[in-house]
Amino acid sequence: MEDRFTKSKLITTTSPLRWAGSKRRLVPKLLEKTPPHFERYIEPFAGSAALWFCLKPQVAVLADINGELINFYKVLQRSPRRLFDIFSAYPRTANSYLCVRATSVNDLTKIQRAARFWYLNRNCFNGLYRTNLRGEFNVPFGSKLSDNPTLEYTLECYRALRSAVINENDFEATIDIAKRGDFLYVDPPYKQVLNRGEYGCNAMKDSDLPRLISAIKRAHRRGAKILLSYNVALETQLPKWHHEVINVRYLISAKPEHRKLVTETIARNYT
Repeated sequence: MEDRFTKSKLITTTSPLRWAGSKRRLVPKLLEKTPPHFERYIEPFAGSAALWFCLKPQVAVLADINGELINFYKVLQRSPRRLFDIFSAYPRTANSYLCVRATSVNDLTKIQRAARFWYLNRNCFNGLYRTNLRGEFNVPFGSKLSDNPTLEYTLECYRALRSAVINENDFEATIDIAKRGDFLYVDPPYKQVLNRGEYGCNAMKDSDLPRLISAIKRAHRRGAKILLSYNVALETQLPKWHHEVINVRYLISAKPEHRKLVTETIARNYT
């Protein structure tokens, strides 16, 4: 089959989301490891989709178990101008933030939900997504906030997303569609670093790791090219793969002195 992506034609875009655990800082390293050609890109833990927005492959599947995140991407894909209008109308103050945060998503349309999600994401502490036991977003207002995205930039993200398939799915169901010719990028939540409730109440737990490894091995046998970034070494579980250990700065803590280096492994099943 004809390759649908060629890295030599790369024109990068940054993600519209701030996201704890985002691979934005790692994108240059990940780009070094990305296959130069592939037919379809698949990402089961989309999050901010930092690598995807950089690559902008013509054919892609972006998936995540977080329904608010997926609703945001789907609305951005369909109604970018209306989404931007609602989002940019919110005042960027602590009082406004708390009022928006207290609004139940059950009382909102899909576009309003997406605008609320984007506003909270851009103004919360360190781009963290965390919910309580009732599934309610409870991250405090942030500080040192970056400028809001512009309409021009929003439309750029919309154009990048137009051809992507976007699904709310468990990671295993997404990995199981990967086959020969596909590039599968797997970036699960860090093991034993974040409290549960990060990324949503249904996010992958440490106990799901064996299920993740099994799904990855099945995709490997089907011939998919797989790139994995994780904070635990997996040489035993994934023998004969290429493994590289790097250090990344963990940015969740409010105090810079507590933002420690975390060891992360980048593993791939291709040369």
